[in-house]
Amino acid sequence: MSTPLSLTELENILYHLNYRSTLAALSIWMGKKAPVAPHQVYEGFEGFLTLENLERIDKIAEGEISHRLRHTFIDHYLQQRVLPYETEMRTWMRGAAAHVEGEKIYIREIIPWCQKKSTRQKRLLLQKETIALSRFLKPFVFQYWDMAIELLTDSLGFRDYVDYCSRKKGIDYEFFYNFLKNLLDQTSSIYTEAMKMWSRKRFGVDMDELTRFDAINILALGEFDTLCPRKEINQLLEFFRYWNVNLTNIPGLHLELDTNKDKSAQAICFVLGIPDEIYVLMRPQGGWVDLETLWHELGHGLSAVHTPPTLPVVLR
Repeated sequence: MSTPLSLTELENILYHLNYRSTLAALSIWMGKKAPVAPHQVYEGFEGFLTLENLERIDKIAEGEISHRLRHTFIDHYLQQRVLPYETEMRTWMRGAAAHVEGEKIYIREIIPWCQKKSTRQKRLLLQKETIALSRFLKPFVFQYWDMAIELLTDSLGFRDYVDYCSRKKGIDYEFFYNFLKNLLDQTSSIYTEAMKMWSRKRFGVDMDELTRFDAINILALGEFDTLCPRKEINQLLEFFRYWNVNLTNIPGLHLELDTNKDKSAQAICFVLGIPDEIYVLMRPQGGWVDLETLWHELGHGLSAVHTPPTLPVVLR
């Protein structure tokens, strides 16, 4: 029988797995070959990601340390077991594309296409195209989620996915769902008429006729792009100098803001190590949506790089 792992050993292994999995995801988002291929992230760790080691964490860790270690372990436990399903799903999704008036629009490019390159007529055609795509991809998505939820309920003792999220984040999602739903119902008269007017002015149709792809387009605020400073995204960073902040010279903060077509269109902040390795990735589209996106992701990035390195690794 092997010697039970100590708390320090558990912390170090989970930190290493965090790094490996995040590095693999970062590489995919950047359109580069990962040092560790996604399907190899958990090779050699099968004997570590067991329910026995989860029980070990519950036994020897306490308080906030126990909570963070436990849910980090659960995340990797789930990811390792659904990985074959995720790999299959992503393989099919990578090649899935809609054809709209001679354009081939891959699923991963739908959002930027709707934001900047579409007309309403083309978005209506896209709506029809994606119905067939969704039918094809649905079994792969359901297979992935069915397995994840089965693990959560049967192996890990959660009531359902919402219960898992609530316990992980310490948030009563059911309460806030009902609270916000009631709030929207009570305040709908304030904004609904304005939204209807905006729809008619922007698209010439009633709001009820809009699709989710029209929502993507209108929320990009493209109609106001003429009021946006016509500068490259790197030049917009100069704004922070008014606060004596040089974003290009903050240790640990890496800004990946080029327009490389292999990069994911979805902006994201990757935290490999706090506060030493923080990556803010975005593929600029032009206009207000770039400012909104950059400011949002910088919120994550600046928070991470200014986290004290003296904090215990689990709390970071």
